[in-house]
Amino acid sequence: MSRIVILPDCISNKIENDLNILRDQLPENERQIFEAERQIHRQSILDYFYENGLYPDIKGVEKS
Repeated sequence: MSRIVILPDCISNKIENDLNILRDQLPENERQIFEAERQIHRQSILDYFYENGLYPDIKGVEKS
């Protein structure tokens, strides 16, 4: 099932800014991995927004 979430520019910009902050908090050697998975992290934020109607609290990167 496809979901469409229309975001105002301010939310889209907030996502990008938050992802940049998260990336910059990582050790230098992990930043390239984060960038390679950036779309996955962005989608996680969008999924939360879609399911809850609220922007999530971004606290850090969860390593698995």
